[in-house]
Amino acid sequence: MRKMKHAEIEQLLTNFGWATLCMINANSHPYAVEFSYFLDGEDICGLVHPRGQAAACLKGNNNVCVKVCDSDPQCTKYRAISCFGRAWFEKLTDPGKVAWAWDSLERQLRLKNGKYSIYKEKYLASGRALPLLRVMVDEMTGITNIPEFFSKNKKMPSRSVLLPEPVHRGKEKCRNTANSPGQMRPESTLKKSRPLFDLWPKRALNSLHADTVIPL
Repeated sequence: MRKMKHAEIEQLLTNFGWATLCMINANSHPYAVEFSYFLDGEDICGLVHPRGQAAACLKGNNNVCVKVCDSDPQCTKYRAISCFGRAWFEKLTDPGKVAWAWDSLERQLRLKNGKYSIYKEKYLASGRALPLLRVMVDEMTGITNIPEFFSKNKKMPSRSVLLPEPVHRGKEKCRNTANSPGQMRPESTLKKSRPLFDLWPKRALNSLHADTVIPL
């Protein structure tokens, strides 16, 4: 394990869009919620419900930590960053700003143009303010077990860490099981796995969490 360089941290933050917002509530208990984010310069932004538990936490203490993690299923390769800063809600009323927020989220998640058009049009037609969570980042740290030469040779994965390559034993392709590196199972008995990056945009669309879905 090693510390990630600043460029590596920025690369992971830029190429992902799914994070965990960590806060402290009024009872001094930790609280965390997942949300889809996009970047506005050095700030991390998201369309988060302004009246959920996250909003209640920020009223008493707006110091937060945004966690972005990437790993294969067995954690043989991983990257994890922590972005410390202060968060608050903004109300976007200008039509151009409302469209910008939805379009920025689409681009960050690498969705098709117009994927969020129905939500954007609802806000533009109603004239309601769009709640925007903004995190001003003061400090970023990160750890990884991917060797540094990946970065030097520009081979650091830009999206999700790739799954381990299958190894060969006899005539069948085999892959290590998660429980024991010494146990092998034929690859034909395992379901083919997709890179983690291909999965989280769908989760971001389908997870209807009270904090992460704004009122429509």
